[in-house]
Amino acid sequence: MILDSTLREGLQRHGLRLGLEQRWQLLEGLSGAGIPEAEIGVCGRDATVELLAERARAAGLAIRISVWCPLRLPSLDHAARIRPDSVNLSIPTSEAHLRERLRLDARGLERMLAQFVAAARARGLEHLSLGFEDASRTEPATLHRLAGLAQDLGIRRLRLADTVGILDPAATAALVRGMREHCRLELGFHGHNDFGMATANALAALDAGAASVDATLLGAGERSGIAATEELGAFLHFRRGSALDPRPLADLARAFLRAGALQIAPWKPIVGEALFHAESGMHVQGLLIDPALYEPFDPARVGAARKLSLGRQSGLAAVRQHFSALGIPLRAGEEAALVVRIRAEAERLGRPLGFEELQALERPA
Repeated sequence: MILDSTLREGLQRHGLRLGLEQRWQLLEGLSGAGIPEAEIGVCGRDATVELLAERARAAGLAIRISVWCPLRLPSLDHAARIRPDSVNLSIPTSEAHLRERLRLDARGLERMLAQFVAAARARGLEHLSLGFEDASRTEPATLHRLAGLAQDLGIRRLRLADTVGILDPAATAALVRGMREHCRLELGFHGHNDFGMATANALAALDAGAASVDATLLGAGERSGIAATEELGAFLHFRRGSALDPRPLADLARAFLRAGALQIAPWKPIVGEALFHAESGMHVQGLLIDPALYEPFDPARVGAARKLSLGRQSGLAAVRQHFSALGIPLRAGEEAALVVRIRAEAERLGRPLGFEELQALERPA
């Protein structure tokens, strides 16, 4: 299951601001795309969270609403007013975080957690999720002990966080499997992308038995963000047979891109504007024969389009087939000289040639 955290983790992207209506459109889109749960914000920090939850209930959105709640009583009071489907608590678990941030030892942390869970229950909050912040740098014995406490306290789900993105897929799988052996709780995974591993780590967590993984549209979040919802959704659909439709997720990611005035690389997976553009002679030739030779799926399935160009990397076969596909007749024997002209013109312009430029190209006599 993908737990989308665009409206919480994603909005922690430096400089990103979205208004209430923009957030609502994203939440409505996530529901329409079949995402089962969305984390919509932080309790005690933003009144928009309560408004979003009320509107989602009134509209009957088919998506579970969860909120992130710091271990502060005013935040709990806010969560109680929101009445979400799940309240996501979080505690740091690594020795460095306990020592430097909380000035607590392990036993002090356990007492604080028990008291806070009791306060949550007193406010009618029953479905509690607990995040282990910096789990990837925490001793396994500590994680297992805290998992046992969470289980005793009636926590429903544990979210293991790779807070600084240091795991690889094998280490992620080992972390999840180790936790599964020591507790019966539902497991989630929240992995950051500092080394570009987040989406792969999320998939590894699912394969190892996690019930849910956190992701955001475009992978937005702190620093380099986390797993990308549209990437993970597309892979699960095309490679694992998931019922999630990748097209609305890709469209929603593009809407988020525009709403947040964000920038992405044109070759970014799933949503990059030039993702399915090809110039290399071998690739253009192959794509003209059969697109499946060089594409993992039909670009239209994610709202993209194929664009084949001729330029400084084009070869004889690609030029011949490309001109044929464009309906531009070539005289016998002129292809080789034309390849030279195309390469030279593309080098001069610093880019591939478009259809009109190919038509206007001076041809060998």
